Amino acid sequence: MAVFVLVPDAAEPLSPGVLAALHQLTPAEARLAARLVGGEELVMASERLGVSMNTLRTHLRSIFSKSDTSRQ
Repeated sequence: MAVFVLVPDAAEPLSPGVLAALHQLTPAEARLAARLVGGEELVMASERLGVSMNTLRTHLRSIFSKSDTSRQ
């Protein structure tokens, strides 16, 4: 199964709330997912969200699990 999120020429980024509802993500996981869908890299997301890379990697593993994703 593949999950693709495309929002061509979107005026606004994909809402973390939408991602949370679609995949039963926690608010923290949804914030990270929204940033990654928007093209932000993990290092930048770590800085902007004010959390460690280890925390984001944990969130990312959970996002992959909840969205049935096995590879980036």
